[in-house]
Amino acid sequence: MLALLGAPEPTREQSAWDVAGWGSPVEAPAEGSVEPPSSPNPDSDEPPTPGDAPTPETEAGWDAAGWGSEAEAPTKTPPTKEPTQGPSKPPGDADYSAWDDADGSASRDDSSDSLGDDPKLRVGDILAGSLRLTGSYLHFDDPELFPAGDDAMAVTVGRILLEADVGQYLHVSFNGFGELARVPGGGSLGGSFASAGSTRSAYRTRYLGWQFWENGSVTGQLGVDRASMRVSVDSVNVEIGRFPVTYTVASMFTTNDFFAPFSATAVNRIYKPGVDAIRVATGFGTTGSVDVVGVLGYDPNNDKPSWGRSAVFTRAAVVGGGFEWAALGGKVSQRWVAGGSIQGDAGPINLRGEFHVGIPDEDGDGHDKDDRPVYGRLSAGPSVSFAWQNAALGAEYMFASDGASDPASYVNRALASYSDDLPYLGQHYVGLVAAAEIIPILRVSLTGIVSATDGSGLAGVAFIYNVANESDLILGVFVPWGAGVRGFDPMAGTVDLGSEFGTSPISAYLEARVFF
Repeated sequence: MLALLGAPEPTREQSAWDVAGWGSPVEAPAEGSVEPPSSPNPDSDEPPTPGDAPTPETEAGWDAAGWGSEAEAPTKTPPTKEPTQGPSKPPGDADYSAWDDADGSASRDDSSDSLGDDPKLRVGDILAGSLRLTGSYLHFDDPELFPAGDDAMAVTVGRILLEADVGQYLHVSFNGFGELARVPGGGSLGGSFASAGSTRSAYRTRYLGWQFWENGSVTGQLGVDRASMRVSVDSVNVEIGRFPVTYTVASMFTTNDFFAPFSATAVNRIYKPGVDAIRVATGFGTTGSVDVVGVLGYDPNNDKPSWGRSAVFTRAAVVGGGFEWAALGGKVSQRWVAGGSIQGDAGPINLRGEFHVGIPDEDGDGHDKDDRPVYGRLSAGPSVSFAWQNAALGAEYMFASDGASDPASYVNRALASYSDDLPYLGQHYVGLVAAAEIIPILRVSLTGIVSATDGSGLAGVAFIYNVANESDLILGVFVPWGAGVRGFDPMAGTVDLGSEFGTSPISAYLEARVFF
């Protein structure tokens, strides 16, 4: 629950081929059909939350508000962050650039850039990096749960990225990181302050991460966040390795994101963690696509591959009536799911929603009496952008039938969470976001989450300053409210929570990001 302190890309009338994450086939759209963006984002399927800093792509409207495309370090010359006047596009029609395409597809329009084909290829064309520095002061109100009182956390993450075409059909991608972090004793990075090293997923083997330092509350590690190869032949794409996988259309409560999802309050969403998978996709013109993925899951006790924790999943999508309609289903870690999603515009209002029904299957041998009951989850909401100050406003609601109906059941709900679950304990949640441009290089964003189950919540405000090209400074604070701990049994080691967010600390943070 405490990890809560620490949404895909809004796509307006995007073709299903784009939504599958492989880019638009070179084909003119049929009359009356929705024309897809020229360079969709295959890997960065989740955008930053509105509490995030604008990514190095554009400061306009929804992009700078955090609802635009998730940024990725450039594979070529990074674009400059020149602010534009008014929202360039509604949610989902963000201007795409090399920063948008984690796999560098924006820079692969010219086949002469392929390795081996261009003897003048420069290192900077395929190699990039980033540095993230985050520090936060944590104020704890509950002396019973946090006897040490106030504390602080700090994390430094450096990344090296390689994106390159090898010949006409093959693309390779690599994202390696080094991290040094200090967290309060007994705590961990996660939720709002999730980092590369803190990512814990059933679909990521621990053998691709190496801890080189552990001294009290200070840890250091090296790891591989992404490493994959993709083959593209005509309308078929095959990718294998460690890469991001997302099928959600929601912006905050991403109920259909099963593979290393972000918290709704995540401060940094620039790089969505990759999972160990193989993916095959094909498109049908500009209106249809089918995507199939197999994701390897691991036993948490020995890190060996486990069928019960693995996933075999498919998604089919089609564009019609101004909306993108999708059906999805298959096996994910510890359960089988079936659901769907819809996204599109109704006049100036962007609408999106998704749901799934889950059939628990702990060991992968079929649902039986020893498994938990069948459940349902959904999230939906509207959003709108304004020309005035490049402002954006959105709301979202989430329902989880398997959530706890009262605070007394929160601990049991946390213990019963699936290995790839979102970090929420209750049944009903409401989220609100707003962002606006104060001056062209300074934006403010507001984020709020309320648990309708117990009335507790978490509010955040962030100021995002564009220091220079590819460099941002973010100052923010998270303030929780709600009942604290009602009781603590030291013998049994159990806690009686009064609310979901009430025990979270007040957190004031400063983050600097540099891309090179």
